[in-house]
Amino acid sequence: MFDKKDDPKHLLRSLKKFLNYWYGDLRDWDGISPDKLEQTRLPFPLRELYSFAGNLPGDNFWDSAFSNQDCLVIYEMLETQNDKLVFAWENQGGWTCGTEEEGEDPPVWVSIDDQPWQLLCDSLSQFLVTICLHETLFNCEYIATENNILDCLKERQKYIKPLWLNGYYVDSDCILGHHSFYLADSQVLIMDNQWCGTNSEEEFQILLKLFEENTEFERNLYIPDTIRKIKLDILASQHEEKAQYHSNRAKAYRKISSEIRE
Repeated sequence: MFDKKDDPKHLLRSLKKFLNYWYGDLRDWDGISPDKLEQTRLPFPLRELYSFAGNLPGDNFWDSAFSNQDCLVIYEMLETQNDKLVFAWENQGGWTCGTEEEGEDPPVWVSIDDQPWQLLCDSLSQFLVTICLHETLFNCEYIATENNILDCLKERQKYIKPLWLNGYYVDSDCILGHHSFYLADSQVLIMDNQWCGTNSEEEFQILLKLFEENTEFERNLYIPDTIRKIKLDILASQHEEKAQYHSNRAKAYRKISSEIRE
């Protein structure tokens, strides 16, 4: 996975494959419906990501798997600012990332404290892989931080493989930075030799001294009431869509069942 950095289609296929593995098979309602996406101008990497994981849930205010530390903007909250499509922001609003409304793999720009856009990197697809893996780690049930965490895991006889190396991101000085990700025994996701996370109870018990529960991880984000209302309305609509989906499936199954002769 993630071996052809200059191929956006390969990167998005790899991301979908990884998320399928990490969360279990993605379901129809984990993505934004094709009807909605067809009516929206989006660059290919964002369109593809939203199509299979735009509604993937997480344990946070946005109910999004990609809004735990920083935030991949949920589909319904996308907007343009100064001719750029805003698709990501830092958890305290220090930086905002934007891109073009169309294109195969357009560049990414960053705005610091609402200042003019500055070019950050030349590949939206590479940035999306990084932010999705970043947020997947912070969406884990168990999270730990430790200097030289790769050595800590190796000492515990964990088998470690590189997953995504030197991926584009915004660093602490709000300029181009990079993150690298690894997998340990296919159950522990590691970032930058400093952070790791897992959803496995078995791994948690093995690494008990290293891990702490995700509920202790601080997420003090200020959310304005107007945004809260919009988000709650969106969540209500999403659950209504899921209920309708299951209702339709139930009707189809009952119809098939009624046609079977006993």
